Amino acid sequence: MGKRGNNDGSIRQRKDGTWEARITIGYADKGKPKRISKYFKTRKEAAAWLAEVQTQQNTGQFVQPDKMTVEGWMTEWLPAYAKPKLAVTSYDTDEGWIDCHIIPTIGKIELQKLRPMDIQKLYADLLDHGRNDGKGGLANETVRRIHNVLHGHFGRPSRKD
Repeated sequence: MGKRGNNDGSIRQRKDGTWEARITIGYADKGKPKRISKYFKTRKEAAAWLAEVQTQQNTGQFVQPDKMTVEGWMTEWLPAYAKPKLAVTSYDTDEGWIDCHIIPTIGKIELQKLRPMDIQKLYADLLDHGRNDGKGGLANETVRRIHNVLHGHFGRPSRKD
């Protein structure tokens, strides 16, 4: 296997037999590279992770493992990525659901710590007592649409409604 090119990351086998994948994700204030690394049992797993991070970087989906919260990501993502692709009414609706239901519930969770259980709890809370007037839960269809907003933020590119 040949040498990797610049910004392709690196893979090495450690003395304990595990494999380390490392990639540069940006640069600090003084130009010092910021890198992340992860350990794997096999070289194949390390290469797959490295390829995934590179793809995320190339498509603008990579989030540096820092203290960014769900709220920070959503408020950055919505105007930058969704607004140009959504109809005005769809954008306004998504923004309302984010501001009223998503951010108050899971907005303070760091992206790196967000778990499927957090999202499932959000859905259950919305179904039980999600109405802003305090008179019960949201309809299943409304919760499904809020799910689509989350899915657009985390799982796939934005869509036209």
